[in-house]
Amino acid sequence: MTSTFRARWPLALSLACCAILLTACGLGGGGASLDQTLYDQINVGMSEEDVVDLLGYGYSIKNSRDVPQDADENDPNVSLEYVWKDGGKTVTVFIRQGHVWSKQKSGF
Repeated sequence: MTSTFRARWPLALSLACCAILLTACGLGGGGASLDQTLYDQINVGMSEEDVVDLLGYGYSIKNSRDVPQDADENDPNVSLEYVWKDGGKTVTVFIRQGHVWSKQKSGF
């Protein structure tokens, strides 16, 4: 019995890792389908957490010029750009000090 387990655990581990990666590679890491209704629910001043609750996790890009890569995200000079993609649709949300300050869409 233990030799069967030893022979199969690498396969089980590989399958679990694939499942995690496939889940994370969906809609920018999220789960909802991008549409105008979701986009309209994103408001300036909305918290970063509320955006993630709405769209799931997007991928993040530090978007500030002349700011060191290790700068604190709460620094008022640092903004983050979160991007969600769904087919040809893209939603980009700009976060500064934990809140939305701008948004844009393309492909709608």
